[in-house]
Amino acid sequence: IEWSSGCDSEECLAKTKLCSSGSYSQLLQAGCFNASKGYFADGGEGQEPCPAGSHAAEEGMSECSVCRAGFFSRKTTSAAAAVDCRPCALGQFGRSENQPSCEDCNEGTYSDEESSTVCKACGEGQIAAFKKAIACVACSAGQASATTILCKRCVAGQYSSQKGTPECSACESGKVQPVEAQPTCVKCAL
Repeated sequence: IEWSSGCDSEECLAKTKLCSSGSYSQLLQAGCFNASKGYFADGGEGQEPCPAGSHAAEEGMSECSVCRAGFFSRKTTSAAAAVDCRPCALGQFGRSENQPSCEDCNEGTYSDEESSTVCKACGEGQIAAFKKAIACVACSAGQASATTILCKRCVAGQYSSQKGTPECSACESGKVQPVEAQPTCVKCAL
């Protein structure tokens, strides 16, 4: 990494120096310098911040390492370089490597772990009504959900006796339910 020209005049120091990979030179300074954490250098003049989706956790890197799926790093600047990749948060996922950000889970899906690479679908009778869900919620008794986005109230003549029911059931013979969203049917009056 050491560079020496044998001269110390400003004219000599102003010339571009060749350094080994992972290090760089600077105008008007003798010697080579290791690339800082979050930066890479190809042996020429100056160092560059790692691009979005990558990082450099150690000094002296000649290239940045790609963030793996489920992790990300944002676009960097000379003042804030990516030293580490960060995990995708709960309710988000990173489907592939080299990502500048994570995606939100869509309605009907959720992510209950950091660094997820996919969102999980809600089960029958459960919903995730908003993006970025970290869990699904079971529909209440008197409601049902054939989709994973919306619980619907059971109509008159139907019922749902348990939480998390995918469909409302029709009242049995001899029973009726004149009100919406009920967990049971009642016997017909004589």
